[in-house]
Amino acid sequence: PYEASVQSLRLASRDVAKTSRGGKGTAVAFHPRLLVVASGDSGGHLGIWDVEKEPFEVRGHHTRPIAALAWRDDSLLSAGYEGTVRRLDFARARSVVLAAHDELFHAAFDDDLVYTAHGDGTLRLVDCRARAPAWSFEAHEAKAAHVALRPGGAQLASAGNDAAVKTWDLRAVGRKTPLWRADHDRSVRGCAWTRDGDALCSVSYDNSLKIYDQSALASTHAASTRCVTIFHDNATGRFLTPFKPVFDPHAPYPVVVLGSLQRPRCLDLLVAPASASRGAANLNPLRSALLRQLHDDGNLFAAVSSIHDVHPVHHVIAAINNSARVSIWRRPPSAV
Repeated sequence: PYEASVQSLRLASRDVAKTSRGGKGTAVAFHPRLLVVASGDSGGHLGIWDVEKEPFEVRGHHTRPIAALAWRDDSLLSAGYEGTVRRLDFARARSVVLAAHDELFHAAFDDDLVYTAHGDGTLRLVDCRARAPAWSFEAHEAKAAHVALRPGGAQLASAGNDAAVKTWDLRAVGRKTPLWRADHDRSVRGCAWTRDGDALCSVSYDNSLKIYDQSALASTHAASTRCVTIFHDNATGRFLTPFKPVFDPHAPYPVVVLGSLQRPRCLDLLVAPASASRGAANLNPLRSALLRQLHDDGNLFAAVSSIHDVHPVHHVIAAINNSARVSIWRRPPSAV
């Protein structure tokens, strides 16, 4: 059962490593098959870690913070604040610039297409084959901070400093009108989809996490969307990377992995319990809860982690903190 798997997750000393030495951790992504994790930091440096071996660092992969990472087979795609999108080809041991344009703050990858978020509130689609923007439009009234592609590729979610989270129909983006939107009281710094695309979440500086039922959202404006609001301390301030949410793909109902400011340091797994038996369409705003906090008993997890990823095959969670130190939470060999 999923809950038993969560309870078995532990942090061992061999599963903690500093993967780069250029500043705060800003991105982390698991290889889709292997227990290999890529990480990025605020200095533009890249870390690659086969968790059974020692990590190695790629210095100066970008000139500014790495905003997003994604694996494509055995190549690694990355986007940096300076506006470049790169592919690191491990088989050929070379890095190629796929696109270069204005400063960006986040990116979502879909094969040769890259959706980017910008400081002027615009979203852009870059076709890496043409190395030029295919379209660009103003999606937010302030900085666009995060983008997330819905599984299936037909819709894009965006979050911004205008306190809004929106979804866009990519088949009719010329309308420049969102399919759906929701508002927080302060800026929204991250959003994510479940693996089936039935639920979307957003994290805001208003100290809330919201989970929205998107199962009925088609290419028309949704009349209503059920929502769970969970109180969560997101006041990371200017010195910590803002929290970014990620759903656990192994959960049978929407479970969000999120950083925590509590002491002793921990990871929060947040859930809408009423959805457990019948799926995302049954989100209940009255019964939101903390499913579990992942603590470590050996003082290995001593700093706040803001960015996480969950391996799609193995139930393993990667967390990166402001020192670009990556922690791997997994079941000990005796529990496997």
